[in-house]
Formats: sequence, structure tokens, C-alpha cells
Amino acid sequence: MMKHPYSITSGTRYKNRVFSSRTRGLRAARLVALLASLTVIAQTAFILFRGEVFCLNEGCKIVEGLSRVEPLFFNLAGLLFFQGVYWGLGWARRRQEPSPGFTGFILLAAMAMEGLFVAFQYQVAQNFCLYCLAIFGFIVLLNLLLGPRQAIRGLLLFATVFLAFSALSFDQGKGAGRGAFTDGVFALHEDKGEAEEHFLFFSSTCGHCQQVLAALREHADLAVALNPLDRIKQLDLPYMQRRPVYSPEANRMLLAALGIDEIPVLVSRTAGRLSILRGERDILAWIAGRPVAPISGQIPQLSSEAQGQSRAADPLIPGFLPSNNVSGAADDSCRVSSDCTGAPSMAPSTLPSSQPGR
Repeated sequence: MMKHPYSITSGTRYKNRVFSSRTRGLRAARLVALLASLTVIAQTAFILFRGEVFCLNEGCKIVEGLSRVEPLFFNLAGLLFFQGVYWGLGWARRRQEPSPGFTGFILLAAMAMEGLFVAFQYQVAQNFCLYCLAIFGFIVLLNLLLGPRQAIRGLLLFATVFLAFSALSFDQGKGAGRGAFTDGVFALHEDKGEAEEHFLFFSSTCGHCQQVLAALREHADLAVALNPLDRIKQLDLPYMQRRPVYSPEANRMLLAALGIDEIPVLVSRTAGRLSILRGERDILAWIAGRPVAPISGQIPQLSSEAQGQSRAADPLIPGFLPSNNVSGAADDSCRVSSDCTGAPSMAPSTLPSSQPGR
């Protein structure tokens, strides 16, 4: 039985419209992949010439500080990915294939990875990197341009990974146990004879933390563990023993579990009791009042005001003992979620020699 010529013509026109639509989608997707590649090339060049990542907000530095992989390698991998997508889509277009084939699978895998990265920024770093979000936007747009089926699959993968990661709890079960503190120790000077443990939480972008570290250089016998909130490459405290493995993420989550959003913070612990000092002034007063011999051979004398601060903050009581600046980051402390501009800041991921404490 022969079909009516009109029905044949209508079917052909429909197939032609579908093919034309897919062709336009592949062409647009190639342009997006090319634009993403150029963006990554520009970022890579900026890193090579300036030694840092270009970003419009502070979230990039925070996320970078929590990563074990150098930004240069991240960007090179991203460049290879987008170039693979660009040439893969070109191959599919030349062969007039109805689907992008393998290129579609790697774009779905990229959506799953982005679900992990975005959840990490939301839950652990508690900051969003605008450059990372731009890359995420390119990947989402590429999936959308490859048709509704590809877009739905990609969004489902992203949502699944994001919700699975967000459902995990990184602080429950640890509480204030020893592991919650020691997992994030970058360097320490132990005193076997002292029952009390001291943990200094700081960041390489916090100028007030730099002043506290400068004061510690003058008290080499003081047993303090250093718990940074980002990756540290250099430390000018030669008497400190560095640990090969530590977790800045554990330090951030511990402070979040304690309800603390400022640094520097000194946590002292003994027999299940915690004492917490916040801010540069109170911690410097505590350091100056410790009965240890500084490198210079002189024990610094505290002013009456500093002695009052030290006596008020030193006793250990069950629970937490915050200092006077409980309302948030004061003029002698920095927010955990941002770089500090209230004092001379250190270069990211580096702790160079600094001037003596104020």
C-alpha cells in the first residue's frame, strides 16, 4: 500500500526540521566550548604571569586554599576537557550523527563532578568561587544545547550528587574529641609535661593572625598546635614540627560546629574542658603572660589592662569561654568567610617572616 505523497512530504519536512535544529544546537555548543576554552586559557595565563588566580570575589582564594590540587593543573585539565568537547561536537556534526555520542557522556560526567564541587563550596568552604561558577555555567549551557534529553539527564545527575554530598555530616560523631582537633594540625611544638593542649586557628590571609604568629616566634618553648583554615606552604617557626598530612576542612568545620566565625582563635583543652580566646589582643595577652622564657631571655611584663584580660580569660570552665568580642569579628579579628583587611595580611598559602607583635 502506497503512502499518500503529502504524508511522505510532511515526514521528510519534520525530519529535516529536527536535523536542522540539532545541527544548530551542535554549532552553538561548539561556540560555547570554544568560549570556555578561551576563558580557561586566559585564567591559565594569569596564573603563570601573576602567580595567583583571577577572580572577582574572595571565594576563589578560600576554595583554592582548601584544595590539594594546584589551580594551574585544574585549569589545564579544564582546557583539555573543553577542547575535547569542541572537537567531539565537530566530529559528530561532520558525520551528521543524531546524538553527540561519547561527548554527551563526558558532559554528563562533568555535571556529576560539578554537583560535588558546588556542594563542597556550599557546605565546607561556605563560599562560592565566581570563576568556578562560570565554568559550571558553561557546562550547564553545553548540556542544554544538546537537547532536552541531555539536559534532563545532566540536571538529574547534578542534583543527585549535590544532595548526596549535602546529606553527609562532617562534624557529628567527633564532637570536641581529640580527633576533631588533631586532624587539622599543620605544625606543633609538644610539651610532654603539660596536661593542657592549645590549638591556634588562623588563616594565611589574616593579618591579625600574622601578629599572633610573630609573638609565638618569641616564645619558642610555648606548646601550641597550629590549625590553619587553608593550605600552608611555608612556616617561619623552625622549632615547630610539621605534619605531612592535615585537613583545613576539618578546622573550618570544627569552628562552625563551635559557632565561631572569626580568627585568630586559641582553644585550650584539658580533661574535657574548653577555654576559647578570640581576637589578636586577648591571645597576645595570653602569650605574654605565660610562664615561659622567650628567646630573648626576658619575660615580658604585662600592663595592668593586659593582666586583667589574661586573668579573666585563663580559667577553664565547662563549655566555652569566649572573650569580650563575642558579637562577631571585631577590629582585632577576621571573619572566617573572608579575607581580612583590618591588618597587614600575608600572601595566600605562605607564612613569611613578619614584624613583631603589637
